[in-house]
Amino acid sequence: MHCQKLRIKSKQPISNILYFIMMLFLIINSHAHAEIIFYDGFENQIIPYGQPGNVWKPVNVDSGTIVQSSARYGQSSLGLTLNYDDNWGQNPSSELSLLKAGAKYTRIGGEYWYRISIYLPENFQSSGNSTILLQFFPVPDTDLGESWKRHPVLALSIKDDQFQIGIRADANPVTIIGSKYDVSKTMTIGPWPKNKWTDFVFNIKWSYRQDGILRVWNDDKLVVNHDGPNCFNDTVGPAWKIGPYEWYWRTGPNLTPTREVYYDEIKIGDATSSYSEMAIDSPPEPENDMICSVDLNGDGDISEDEIALCFNVGDDYLCPLGAVDCAGDTCPLGDYACIPNSEGVLQCSPHPCSSFNPNNFDDEGTTEGENDKTDDGPVDENGNCLGTLYIFSGNDKRCRMPGISTQFKDCCTDQYSSFLFSMDICNSKEEQLVQMKEKGLCYYIGSYCSKRIPLVGCVQKKKTYCCFHSKLSRIINEQGRPQLQNFGSDGGWGEPKNPDCRGFTPEEFRMLNFSLIDLSEWYGDITTRSTEEIQNSMQQKVKNFYE
Repeated sequence: MHCQKLRIKSKQPISNILYFIMMLFLIINSHAHAEIIFYDGFENQIIPYGQPGNVWKPVNVDSGTIVQSSARYGQSSLGLTLNYDDNWGQNPSSELSLLKAGAKYTRIGGEYWYRISIYLPENFQSSGNSTILLQFFPVPDTDLGESWKRHPVLALSIKDDQFQIGIRADANPVTIIGSKYDVSKTMTIGPWPKNKWTDFVFNIKWSYRQDGILRVWNDDKLVVNHDGPNCFNDTVGPAWKIGPYEWYWRTGPNLTPTREVYYDEIKIGDATSSYSEMAIDSPPEPENDMICSVDLNGDGDISEDEIALCFNVGDDYLCPLGAVDCAGDTCPLGDYACIPNSEGVLQCSPHPCSSFNPNNFDDEGTTEGENDKTDDGPVDENGNCLGTLYIFSGNDKRCRMPGISTQFKDCCTDQYSSFLFSMDICNSKEEQLVQMKEKGLCYYIGSYCSKRIPLVGCVQKKKTYCCFHSKLSRIINEQGRPQLQNFGSDGGWGEPKNPDCRGFTPEEFRMLNFSLIDLSEWYGDITTRSTEEIQNSMQQKVKNFYE
């Protein structure tokens, strides 16, 4: 036990980058360009194969999983997982194939632009073998005796700590696996990062002749500049497949039994497209800083879809939230200006626009940990504690829910694997909290609004927890506090803005009735011992403390 005292921390200022974060989510991302012939940001569930509207065909997987915890842009991405136990000795892949790729998006002789973002989580480990992440697979001319057992003509893969691009091409009318191709080479294009989205752009003119083109950009850097053959002499162009493929799993057991890869922001453009159409580098600057934010559902909060950048003509601005089409130059809602929207249609809205200023926020937060009891209280010249002793004290921990400060990502997730997707937005304290929650060390107090826009509503919430050094400490606090009058029947945890995570004084601790405390959750995590033995051990420790 230690002496304790209160420590008050100073409030942190609002980050200067808040303005950029706000603008990032106010920008209206339009993917409808004349040169774009396909786009999928995986914001909706994948339509089952065979049903109208489906564009993806599963390859050794029922379908991909739409993941809400990570996205290159928007709210979701596609997750594909490959398990060794499910695929040993079979076709070891978990892929989706773009249905019309061979006929529409990869026609032999045609030129196209492709882009894709790929995310490799922390648990993705190098195996020493090549792991394919995406491939363009040749469609066989079965009437000539060709089969599907051929190599991909283009593949993006990982080996050791490097991304690689593999190319195979041949002008022979018939190609079979194992034959000597006109072109067969692999190029290393750079290291692969974990817990970070990596962007790839391909410019390809599909040809088995010398007029073929292959350009590849990795995060805005041109890493492949190949002129010449880049495919087989087939009638139909190659099929585009995304997802992990582990060819070496056919050979037997391995040290990497699971592959988990995430994909987002897939675009295809025709020959009239360009790199600027495909690339994602930074969001474009808005034409003005006029925004509108409306609590459409009346819940007191402002979510991403309740904030928008206004359109303007001259001195007039249109809020797209709640906007309706004008009848000529007349607004059916009343005396509101008719302004052209992003598609040039005259609309009007009852909601006003205002200039965004980060200083307009009301900061309603309080300082995390300012009421915590710390182990550095005063002692006298003989080393005796002069402060108050607390047993099983906890600490005030907080995290931000999806909101304007987190680019609408959740820094309060209950799973660390999901938190990894947001490490570029969330802070180290929030990372520690997620890990402590996973270990069962934290008690949830509640949530509160930490940032509010006047006359609009809450734009950022936080959750508050009391976290302890052990699961045992948390259990005793949860079940022991309501026993004591000093805490009250609700446990006396305080409010989310001002939590009380203190432990028990020695006098309070002596008053606890441990026969009323269920320790099954705790001793289920340790070597099995009887309840009586555990309680006796605890009582002995308390006795030793007083002696």
